[in-house]
Amino acid sequence: MGFNGPQWGLMAPNVVYNGTQWWPAVTGCPLCQSLPLSQSPLTSSPFIPAYAFRALRARRDHAGGALTNQRRVGGRGLLSLPAWRRSGGARMFYHISLEHEILLHPRYFGPNLLSTVKQKLFTEVEGTCTGKYGFVIAVTTIDNIGAGVIQPGRGFVLYPVRYKAIVFRPFKGELVDAVVTQVNKVGLFTEIGPMSCFISRHSIPSEMEFDPNSNPPCYKTVDEDIVIQQDDEIRLKIVGTRVDKNDIVRPIETP
Repeated sequence: MGFNGPQWGLMAPNVVYNGTQWWPAVTGCPLCQSLPLSQSPLTSSPFIPAYAFRALRARRDHAGGALTNQRRVGGRGLLSLPAWRRSGGARMFYHISLEHEILLHPRYFGPNLLSTVKQKLFTEVEGTCTGKYGFVIAVTTIDNIGAGVIQPGRGFVLYPVRYKAIVFRPFKGELVDAVVTQVNKVGLFTEIGPMSCFISRHSIPSEMEFDPNSNPPCYKTVDEDIVIQQDDEIRLKIVGTRVDKNDIVRPIETP
């Protein structure tokens, strides 16, 4: 998907859709339950196209460093918080204001200093998880680059930056499309854009067995009518969230 996010743990039994029918599954997401002050859904669909994350970044780059058409990103208008509440509930994409500090080496001081600060901002924040607000998908605008503060004894300069960005924050109950990235005897590893999820073997139907001799390895029924393997697209429903700070993926017992 183009993002290097941390691995996230599992939550509770759910369902996975293989294109034919629904199966029990589990998934997790790295986001807490607190809401940002400003929320602007980019889509009313509960499903995430696989290309959405790449498209937002490409659109920003094509615009020369910012998404200038802010009110129509993704083909739909951005909503204010009251409009979001009237629209029927939570969505996974938001347009919010954030802050970040850029530490710049003296060798970058010169006529291209501001451009360097902007590029470092994109590099340092895009694809990362803020914890509170979720994954930063793309910086849309840079509102202000503050006066630099020289760091004593180092020569480096610290620039405070205020910017707006599109963030990805799944909620409990959201249906999302995922891509299977790895299949082994303990379960399925999948990706939802920048987020990594794991489906435990214990949550895969008992009639589906792991076949290590298949190329590639897969889970399949005896009659091979249903097969789940690497690069397959499946559909998950998020039923809970947890951040694993140590990047360790492990299942949580179902209550």
